[in-house]
Amino acid sequence: MLSLSLSTEALGALLKANSTPAGRVIQSLCGPEERGPNPLFFVGKKAVAHLPALLAVPNAVLIVEESLMGDAEKAQTPTSTAALFEVPNARRALSQVLEHVENKDLVTPKIAEPGIHPSARVHPSSVVEPSARLDAGVVVGPLCYVGHDVWLGEGTTLLAGAKISRNTRVGKNSLLRENCVVGGNGFGIETDDEGNNVRIPHLAGVSIGNEVEIGALTTVCSGTLKETVIEDFAKIDDHVHVAHNDHVERNAIVTAGTTICGSVRIKEKAWLGVNSCIKQGLTVGEGSVVGMAACVTKDVPPQTTIAGNPGRELGEFARIQKWLVAQVMPKN
Repeated sequence: MLSLSLSTEALGALLKANSTPAGRVIQSLCGPEERGPNPLFFVGKKAVAHLPALLAVPNAVLIVEESLMGDAEKAQTPTSTAALFEVPNARRALSQVLEHVENKDLVTPKIAEPGIHPSARVHPSSVVEPSARLDAGVVVGPLCYVGHDVWLGEGTTLLAGAKISRNTRVGKNSLLRENCVVGGNGFGIETDDEGNNVRIPHLAGVSIGNEVEIGALTTVCSGTLKETVIEDFAKIDDHVHVAHNDHVERNAIVTAGTTICGSVRIKEKAWLGVNSCIKQGLTVGEGSVVGMAACVTKDVPPQTTIAGNPGRELGEFARIQKWLVAQVMPKN
């Protein structure tokens, strides 16, 4: 969820659309399962199942894809206070709104008291933006960048070259190693009115817990409307990619070269092996193990070991291997 201030009149001018009723001030941009004050929701085909619940949210503003407008009007009850905007493409509208919010700097800062604690140490070659906060005992090594609205908790260390972009929270005693990049834009692409590829801004930031390690040359991307989350005691190795809106739970381990695509949930104490890949939108269950170079294409149940490409439960993988060997090896 993003906190901001945006009038429905400014939104209508941006989208070249009108709403009924008008005269609202939007205070939060939300995903379909989030709730905030005076929220704005985007309803495309993937979110259509949420329509009745979203229409019931007090003072909500909904940007609805034109093919779904009939469904929205039918689902709207006499007591609904929702304002509706009709647009050709809800995802493109999301991109336009986020571009506007970014360009006009409309996101409400979360840090009430920015500043650098007297006991924090910052190398003279590093840059810390004035709106950032560094708590007691923070160490920022050479050639680092600490961006706007970034909060580094007590005892956290940034090693040489670490880059922490806007709207990122890091808890206590965490270690962000050399040349990692945390909080940069995720890879979300939409087309403009001429059919050209444009990037969707990712403004929700990253939340990193206590005692977390982020490896060298690892990227942790900002969430779009909700934060990317790394929970307490999670350990992420070097050369890992954590995409937008991912959620890595407590004590999970992600080893070198792993790619976690967008909106993935890695449950508590799961282990992802070297060079593994997790397809977008999936869940890897609690205590599960994803083997070296495995490609996960469906949800992994708890306490399960996955191997191969496409990833399969270890027993099934072993049976397939045995069968394949039997097909190619000469029989005695």
